[in-house]
Amino acid sequence: MTRDATKTTRRRPVTPRELEILTLIARGHSNAEVARDLWITEATVKTHVRHLLHRLGARTRAHAVALAFCHGLLVARRPDGKEVQS
Repeated sequence: MTRDATKTTRRRPVTPRELEILTLIARGHSNAEVARDLWITEATVKTHVRHLLHRLGARTRAHAVALAFCHGLLVARRPDGKEVQS
């Protein structure tokens, strides 16, 4: 976790829609797959991803996912649905 990411997250929290998109990205979905699953355009997904990267202070989609886990925005779960303990 970086100090910049913490400040950015406190200043501008991730929206529920951005969190929904971030969750799908963490599951390995491409922008096209996210767009299809959420019934939005791929351009809209790209806009949400760009906002997520800025809000979290991330350089890449993978970095955004890692920071989201560090900030507690995402929780790892096993296939049976139980939370993974760190």
